[in-house]
Amino acid sequence: METALILMSTYNGEKFLKGQIDSILNQKDVQCDILIRDDGSKDATTDLIREAMKQYPQRLKLLEGDNEGYKRSFMNLVYKASSDYDYYAFADQDDIWLSNKVKMGIRSLTESSHTPSLYYAMMTEVDENLNKLSNQQEFKPTPNYKEIIFQNFVQGSTIIFNKALLKLVKSYKIKEEVPHDIILPILAKYCGQIIGDRNSYILYRKHASAVTVKMKNNYAKELLKEAFSDYKLTNYANILLAGYKDYIKDKYIPYLKVVKNYRKLSNKIALVNDSNVRKFSLKGTVMLKLAIIFNKLK
Repeated sequence: METALILMSTYNGEKFLKGQIDSILNQKDVQCDILIRDDGSKDATTDLIREAMKQYPQRLKLLEGDNEGYKRSFMNLVYKASSDYDYYAFADQDDIWLSNKVKMGIRSLTESSHTPSLYYAMMTEVDENLNKLSNQQEFKPTPNYKEIIFQNFVQGSTIIFNKALLKLVKSYKIKEEVPHDIILPILAKYCGQIIGDRNSYILYRKHASAVTVKMKNNYAKELLKEAFSDYKLTNYANILLAGYKDYIKDKYIPYLKVVKNYRKLSNKIALVNDSNVRKFSLKGTVMLKLAIIFNKLK
């Protein structure tokens, strides 16, 4: 039976955590274990996890740490993940996984064991009581190589990836604070492949206390901050070229060098005029171009 390690960051998640753990550890046809990092919870989250560890001996491991925020917490999990598993996935603390979620992702990745590969799917948005919401997210196809370093198009809890991608990510310790569900898809695109699935295998709770950033980001608001305040947008070209250049497909290197050196006038003009350097929305795209013009990439 194939094995998968599920990486979960928790923070004050006592209300829904047990159901999520049960849904993960009862996946069909896949042996799933969970590595949990608690990000300094103040409620009974860690007590609940320890009780679950008694119920599922050897299948859960708990790491406790200070409150660092979801970005560093999830990336810490990636760096601490054992390479003994066949596949890896991310989990939020408050969703419910359908019993075939991991199996379906692995099925899409089976023929790509030696290529860094990432799978993502859709989710079914529900309320706190698991009632389906009337408004659902639309599937976002994988952006092209120019778009992807400026887009967040994947919900992290739908991601499943193989051992080759784990080893690639861990080959370089990223110093910047980056979201796991942005940097891993970028690396998969530039060094391997991404597989998208329009189907949903997860009940994705939307409620006031949810921790991780969801797909409906207000890009315009954020990019306005980037363009007209001290806040800056991460320039992922810097990370890729600093730590992963030897693994990146040669055809992508020239573009990454342009983005890395975007302050150079000729590069700035090229990026502003390139229709593939964009966000999903027109307003977001305009704000991105302003961020490039006003040197707000770091």
